[in-house]
Amino acid sequence: MSKYRPVLVYFDAEGYQNAEKSSKEKESLFNEALEWMSANSMNLIPPLSDNDLIEIHNSMTGFFTDFIYGTNKDKIMLDISKEKLLGLLDIDISKLAYIEGNYIGYEIEPQFNGGSITFPIDRKPFERYTKSAEENRKLRHYKAFIEALEDLSEHCHVYPFEIQKGTSGLVRFDRRLNKYFPNI
Repeated sequence: MSKYRPVLVYFDAEGYQNAEKSSKEKESLFNEALEWMSANSMNLIPPLSDNDLIEIHNSMTGFFTDFIYGTNKDKIMLDISKEKLLGLLDIDISKLAYIEGNYIGYEIEPQFNGGSITFPIDRKPFERYTKSAEENRKLRHYKAFIEALEDLSEHCHVYPFEIQKGTSGLVRFDRRLNKYFPNI
């Protein structure tokens, strides 16, 4: 019996690219929210710590209203609500709430590193590896069969979906990529 070593069966490149695109969009929304907060607080937002970034990530509107209330409540010397204070300062947070709603729609967890935030995407969920020596053996046979089909298609027309049916779906054909895949 040979030693088993996992072999990559399939990598979902399209899914990974979509996840990276979502990551960039979420980062863009976060930066847009920071710009909005800075512009609407008369640039009073200080350099942000990881704790501040975590609070912003958890609730953009909550962080902003707490910040504005904390920096302005002493100037008014009245016990008023945060919403009333925002009204007195003529700050409409509906744009920030809209950004936050879109931001929450992306289910990518951030990483906080010394005052910066990133949205990394792990490749592992998009990769499929063999799980046994038997699957490795099957994969070798599937790849040999696929290679033979591709060689044969140089000489005659091969109907890929008939091949897919004929192999009970063990060899799959992707029409978009015009390519066969083993379906372990």
